[in-house]
Amino acid sequence: MMMMMMAIPGEGAGSVQLQLQLQLLPGPSSGFLSWFRNGLLATGVGVISYVQSDVGREAAYGFFILGGICVSYGSLSYLSSLVLLRRTMMLSFSVALFNGATVTLVALFWLCAICLYIGRLEVEIIQDEDSNEYLEKEDDYGKTDK
Repeated sequence: MMMMMMAIPGEGAGSVQLQLQLQLLPGPSSGFLSWFRNGLLATGVGVISYVQSDVGREAAYGFFILGGICVSYGSLSYLSSLVLLRRTMMLSFSVALFNGATVTLVALFWLCAICLYIGRLEVEIIQDEDSNEYLEKEDDYGKTDK
């Protein structure tokens, strides 16, 4: 819904610019939050399907990739709109840099969490196979031929 901005008689162009700034502020951040939420949902579905079965493990990687696309697109769209609209929203360079660093940090935390989760699961799978082989070999050594 587009709002028309009309200058109030007796007020200068500064108030119109302030009104424009206040209208533009929630746009990029709500877009980022929406894409990030969708990325978290896809990642959550991936985690659940990974645990379910072997076929679910294959599907989980697709959900992890989908979550990564959502988080990346949301972060990049926020950063690009921050760069393009910084002067219009009258943000100082330090505030824009802080906002960009925060969004980048959140995306990197998501990436680290996914990498650690996938790495932990791969280690568990390999460890389970190795421990089973070790137990079988131990049983073979314990048997005596008579």
